[in-house]
Amino acid sequence: MKTLLEVENLQTQFTLGKTAIPVIKGVSFSIAEGEVLGLVGESGSGKTITSLSIMRLIDPPGEITGGKVIFHDSDRQIDLLRQSDKELENILGNRIAMIFQDPMTSLNPVLTIGFQIAETLRVHRRFSRRDAKQKATDLLEKVGIGGHRLYDYPHEFSGGMRQRVMIAMAIACEPKLLIADEPTTGLDVTIQAQILNLLRKFQHELGMSIIFISHDLGVVAKLADRVAVMYAGRIVETASVKDIFERPQHPYTQALVSSIPRLGFRGKRLRTIPGVQPRLRENSIGCSFYPRCDHRIGICAIETPVLEEFFPQQSAACFVAQTKVGGRLRSGQ
Repeated sequence: MKTLLEVENLQTQFTLGKTAIPVIKGVSFSIAEGEVLGLVGESGSGKTITSLSIMRLIDPPGEITGGKVIFHDSDRQIDLLRQSDKELENILGNRIAMIFQDPMTSLNPVLTIGFQIAETLRVHRRFSRRDAKQKATDLLEKVGIGGHRLYDYPHEFSGGMRQRVMIAMAIACEPKLLIADEPTTGLDVTIQAQILNLLRKFQHELGMSIIFISHDLGVVAKLADRVAVMYAGRIVETASVKDIFERPQHPYTQALVSSIPRLGFRGKRLRTIPGVQPRLRENSIGCSFYPRCDHRIGICAIETPVLEEFFPQQSAACFVAQTKVGGRLRSGQ
C-alpha cells in the first residue's frame, strides 16, 4: 500500500523555568492509505502530544524540537513541520482532520452546531452559505442526528451526540487522514460501539486513513489494522493487531495484553502492571520500562533500546526480546 504519512524521529519538549523536559523522544511510524493505526499506551505515555505535534498544535511552553512529518498529498511530499501557517491552514481540517477527546471543550458553546459544521466547509471548501447549510444538514443525518437539530447548541446534546457532531465536522471536507484522540473515552460501552461503527463506516466510504489513539487495547482491536505501542514518549512496539495479541514481544505490550478482561476469567485476579511511568524530569538513561519489568537484564539499565524487526512487520525496542528472538532471525533460521 502507498504510504500516506511518515513520522520520522519526532521530538517535542516542554520548558519549565530554565529546564527543558523532553516529552516525545524520537517517535517514528508510518501509516498507509486506507489503513487504521492504533496508537496505544497508558495515560501520560505521549499519545496525545504526538498527535498534537503532528498537527502542529503545540503551544508554549511546548516546542517541537526535531524530526519530520511527511504528508503524501497526491504527487507532493509535504513536511508539515516546515510549512508556513497559511500553507498549514490549507491542509489541516481539509486534508487532515482531528477528533479531540472531549468534544465539549472543542465545540464553541455559544454557536449552533450547524454553524460550526458549515464554517468548516466555508473556510476550507469555499462553500456558499446556502450550500454549507445543506451539507451540514446532510452530515448530521449521516452521523445519526436529525437535520432538525442544526440550530441546537452543544449543551443540548449528550456526550455521545456531541462526539457524533465532532465526527461530522471532521469528515465534512472528506480528509485523507483522520486523527481520533480517545473519541470513546467517558462513553458507555453501547455508545462506544456506535462511535466505532461510525468511524469504520466513514473510513470505508471515504477511503481515509485513521490514527486511533486509545489506552484500551480491546477497543483498538475492534477498529485498527496495525498497532503502535507507546511508553514514556517512545514507540516500544509496532505490529499487526493479530500479532500484538498472539505474540507480543515487548514486556510492556505483554503486560497490556494480559490485563485485558476475558471471558472465563471470572473469579480470577486480573494482572496489573506494578509501579508507574517515570516522571518527565527523571533521567531517561536506559530502558524507561526497566523499573517495572519482570524480565529485565543488566543492559536495560544503561542503554536505550531501539526498534528492531523480529518478525515481518513486527518490531520492538527491547533487549530481552532481542536475546530471545533476534539472534535466531539474524542467523536466518
